[in-house]
Amino acid sequence: MTLSPAAVLHAARDVLLAPDAVTDGWRGVAVDVEGDDVVVRFRWRELPYALQARFGPDDLAEGAWTGTPLLTPHEWAYEVSGFLMEELDTGGVAWAARRQRGEEVELLLDAPRVGALAPDRKPAYFVSTWPLGAVGFAAGKGFDVAPVRHAVEQDRLVSWWSAYVDNDRGEPYVAQLVVVRDDDVTARLEHLEVRPDLPGPVPDSVLAEMAYLAAFDAACRGMRRVVTDLDHPALRHVGGLRDVDGVLAWTADGPLLSPPDLEPATVPRGWDGDVGLAQSELSDDLEQVVADGERHPEAYGGVRFDGPRLLVAYTDPDAHRDRVRALVQHPDAVDVVRAPRTQQELRQVRDAVERVLEQHPHSWSGLGNAGDHLVLDLRASGLDVAEQLWREHGDAVAITVGGHDYPLDVEAVAAQRRYPGPEQTEPWPEGLVAEVVLARPATPVGDVVRGRLLLRATGTRVAFDSDQPLYGELLDDDGRRVNTVAGFRIGTGRDWDLRPGEQRDVEFSAETDSARLADGPFVAPGTWQLVLPVPVHRHTPNGLTTTHLVAGPFPVVLSAGSG
Repeated sequence: MTLSPAAVLHAARDVLLAPDAVTDGWRGVAVDVEGDDVVVRFRWRELPYALQARFGPDDLAEGAWTGTPLLTPHEWAYEVSGFLMEELDTGGVAWAARRQRGEEVELLLDAPRVGALAPDRKPAYFVSTWPLGAVGFAAGKGFDVAPVRHAVEQDRLVSWWSAYVDNDRGEPYVAQLVVVRDDDVTARLEHLEVRPDLPGPVPDSVLAEMAYLAAFDAACRGMRRVVTDLDHPALRHVGGLRDVDGVLAWTADGPLLSPPDLEPATVPRGWDGDVGLAQSELSDDLEQVVADGERHPEAYGGVRFDGPRLLVAYTDPDAHRDRVRALVQHPDAVDVVRAPRTQQELRQVRDAVERVLEQHPHSWSGLGNAGDHLVLDLRASGLDVAEQLWREHGDAVAITVGGHDYPLDVEAVAAQRRYPGPEQTEPWPEGLVAEVVLARPATPVGDVVRGRLLLRATGTRVAFDSDQPLYGELLDDDGRRVNTVAGFRIGTGRDWDLRPGEQRDVEFSAETDSARLADGPFVAPGTWQLVLPVPVHRHTPNGLTTTHLVAGPFPVVLSAGSG
């Protein structure tokens, strides 16, 4: 049966107009009938314009999402809800074809997405954000991470983007883009870096895609201007960025931000470049050498790819090289190398490490296998555990303690700079109260400070945006940030709208460094100050504005602990 627009109208309004009814950041505006179309109007995240999606007679006969016949108006409404959720959560707003309709933007969801690829092609590169925890990883890939560190220290970082070759290894990383906040409504594309040691040029389409997604993300976060004085021709292909007095800029009252007008870089599907092709050709050889290694557990140290070559490890490689080469189809692409230990020994080490960690369940955050050794991440409170495991297993386990490589380089840790803590950019809104309730009066140094942040509106309506990770900081007497190693996250990724008399109770935690000054890192027992940078949206006569406030400082007592 075909449902009529009038028949589904009430159900659609019932299902689609509630806040977050479709997905996080969704705010339903209206559902209307226009001719034979049902028009769903909504706002998403903090984009400066309302969106609309139209569903015509074909969508009323069959589900817009599944294509199956629907029997009731509510079935149709839930089908539309699922369809819109998938489009929004997988980039439909960013990449959908769109057109201006008066004050709104219509998403042409039945049209091919901008930059859609032919079925026989796949993207040659992938663009995504980097979390703050990737600073060390990015530095290891050859990028200058000083700009992102500086942005974090100044509480100005909006987002951090990367691009890499989209093969089966996700390598190499080719570019990064750092986006910072100039003020409450202005984001800046500040640092674009393309690695100079690549075998070939990075296509402009990749850099333009990175700039577009960064600008669009900033608009979704409430920024009303995106500017850059970066001089790269790729940026001029981002729709909506215009040359204003020699500076590329987008403003909320200007043209729509739209995807780059460049053909995306692609490769045939099923092909991941020379390295991926070479590795796939060695798949049968890989199975052979693994099976052979299991027949020689007393010496077998594992197998791995090194680019287009297959490395087979034995503790005594000379004794196994001829046999391994005789087993494989591509002996010229297979190397037999020395292993520091056998896989059998490594499994025994892992069993022993896990037994120790079972006795100290709160001391560690991760344990993995890196081929010929284990990788263990310990919290600062796990310094004694690190000493024991290093003494028992040496370099069979690569250990970090509180973010520092173990054994600790005391001089290097002691020389680490202390940076100014976050500054309060403006007074707290009148009627907004923040306080901290700690889980215990004193926390052993090296352990995790836990508690609840209470946010209460007494006389003013205030909205809180919790979609960004927030990092708690301990300050010394001079208001400078000490070397805490883990931040905390406030909220659940949703927006909260506090009216007078309402309160939000949010859990937080912040890990502190060890107090064993002979070993470092250093946070001594005593009373420290905890601050919590909080991004806050405020309703004003001119609309919704965003600012970054700092809750605290709140006193935190650190006692002498086992760390």
